[in-house]
Amino acid sequence: MKKFYFGLLLCFWFFLASLFAQETKMTVAVMELDAKEGVSVGVASIISDYLRTQIVNTDKFTMVTRENMETILKEQNFQISGCTSQECIIQVGQLLGVRKMFTGSIGKVGTTYLINLKLINIETGKIEKAEPEKVKSEDELLSAVSNLANKMAGLSTTPEILLPPPQIKASQPKPIVSLEKKVSPAGDMNWWDYYGEGKIFAQLGKLEEAKNAFLGAISLESRDRCKARTYGMHFIEYFPHRELGIIYYRFGEIEKAKEELKKSISMEKSPKAQEYLKLME
Repeated sequence: MKKFYFGLLLCFWFFLASLFAQETKMTVAVMELDAKEGVSVGVASIISDYLRTQIVNTDKFTMVTRENMETILKEQNFQISGCTSQECIIQVGQLLGVRKMFTGSIGKVGTTYLINLKLINIETGKIEKAEPEKVKSEDELLSAVSNLANKMAGLSTTPEILLPPPQIKASQPKPIVSLEKKVSPAGDMNWWDYYGEGKIFAQLGKLEEAKNAFLGAISLESRDRCKARTYGMHFIEYFPHRELGIIYYRFGEIEKAKEELKKSISMEKSPKAQEYLKLME
């Protein structure tokens, strides 16, 4: 009988511990990063999505997804476009019912990319935390976003190590950026991390890196579809075969491009895949 009561007490303790852990997670939302000089709105939007993923991966916050944000604000007839002032962001946070809002900007000064991120307390209206991150190339943007998410969550970050460029002989092939080194705080990269990186690299014209990223996504989740669940109730449009086909098309590898686009259409038809396939007929 004592063992029974002890087991019951232990279960109750674990239940309370799990409730406490859930309560300590802060409910937040992320505004789209404001695209400044040298950065397109498309790239800023993709970086914003990647930021949301990295913030969730810290396991310190409960995130209101972009889709849910849009639905709630639409029901309230609130126009979020152009909402960059602190007063407007606080109003968005109040409508969403979150405790804090992430907001910031991404721009380019000379050859340096600069990302500024702020955490605003909706109740007090004050900026609780502000962190910058600067990098010298597009390839380092994703690592910078991961660092920012970790800084905001109070986790350790990857230090910036400045090394001299490697001496490469003319006969050696050009090195390819390794995606294996870019890992989430939980460990390995998820398929949506690879997919997000692929889209960013494609936007930046980094075709070889984009190809590797989409291949990485396909190796973990191979089915193209309009609605793919990533974490919690967060869904994204996921078409890695289609995007890989477009990369092959840009490389001039038409047969490979056709093969990937046809695979995509066989799983889920999309106008984008069909249009690119028509270009090659």
